[in-house]
Amino acid sequence: SSDPPANVDFKDGALRAAVSYPFMASAVQQGDVVLLDDGKISLIVSNVSNENEISLQVIEGGRLVKNKGVNLPGCSVDLPHVTDKDMADIAFGVEKKVEYIAHSFTRSATGINSVRELPGVVEAGICIIAKIENQEAVDNFASIARVSDAIMVARGDLGVEIPLERVASVQKRLVASSNALGIPVIVATELLDSMMKCPRPTRAEASDVANAVFDGADCVMLSGETAAGDYPIESVQVMTRICKEAELDVASSLRARSQERMSAADGDESSSLQYRWLSGVTSTLASASESGALRDAFAKSAIRAARETGAELIIAITRTGLTAHALSKFFAECPVMVLSDSERVCSQVLLHRSVTPYKYDSLRRESCVPRAIAKATELGLVKAGSRVLLLTGDDGLTANRLETFIVGEEIGHTESEERSAATREDDDEVYGEDE
Repeated sequence: SSDPPANVDFKDGALRAAVSYPFMASAVQQGDVVLLDDGKISLIVSNVSNENEISLQVIEGGRLVKNKGVNLPGCSVDLPHVTDKDMADIAFGVEKKVEYIAHSFTRSATGINSVRELPGVVEAGICIIAKIENQEAVDNFASIARVSDAIMVARGDLGVEIPLERVASVQKRLVASSNALGIPVIVATELLDSMMKCPRPTRAEASDVANAVFDGADCVMLSGETAAGDYPIESVQVMTRICKEAELDVASSLRARSQERMSAADGDESSSLQYRWLSGVTSTLASASESGALRDAFAKSAIRAARETGAELIIAITRTGLTAHALSKFFAECPVMVLSDSERVCSQVLLHRSVTPYKYDSLRRESCVPRAIAKATELGLVKAGSRVLLLTGDDGLTANRLETFIVGEEIGHTESEERSAATREDDDEVYGEDE
């Protein structure tokens, strides 16, 4: 370019560029590869002149612009888990009441814990997503997953940090292991990359999106296609159509996945060997509390009951979203509608597969359930004559009641509900777990 970026100049006929990482000279040695702009430009270290200057030879050149990433594959990078800029950005996010924070270049569980310990993050109920983008994160996946609320397979940097031919197999292992641990998992980066400039994706990209769904991803994510592409709306529409079609095919395998996941949770490890692909990742995730075990038990019961009764919808009334998480992690075979009076919870459960949130200000059963049925009918999830399962709980307790009814018939009340209504004020009669 005739006008190089501000951090680039020329000296003795050589291009000089500045980077923001102050310890780069100590992180590399002669012969190491340095990649710029997601690997589009490839360099090799020819000499480490001093602690502030490195000489590199261009292997594969390209146009260099400012604010592009620098990757050092195979090199140990001494970066803080949370930078000063991260802290400022997270404080802004807390102020704006974001639902999720994605931690970039997660290397260990320490990075996730460092974000969670920042002021306001826990108090605001913000969930943390671990972005798996390098070999160190892959190696430490088991410990990272156990402290994270969700996993993102960020294939852009991951494909630069590890050999390109390994990306597909690592993606499958990360998705399968996240499924086994009951953690939502996102597949991201370059899913429809050609739609940055073209109105239609390639056939390979369409297959890439569908295969992510087949593998068990809860979400697929666009990035550059919608942030800087020429066809952002079309990209979303195309991805939606591909996902819907893929979900029709994957529905037939949900029963096997659901049964395997529940068997694993019940302690039958032999049934979940296909998920145990990463060293150190077990196929079971112990409940953190007695209420967690109870929630999981009722979630499994609801899924089994839905299967055996032919229910077309499970409705879960929740304050925290934990019941929705349990239903999703055990691969509910029918759609799940989550009723909550929290806008944050409704936004957060969107990350879980098969879950449709519905916000209603009152969680009183006689008020929220008929409205949920009306909304589900509007969305085409049920129709008159459809069987629905309802998962609820008493005020202050984890979900511990499972009911079934037919759409169009009057929803009955249990004796315990009638006694409860007689002894509590109407405004206090709330259903759903409270933890």
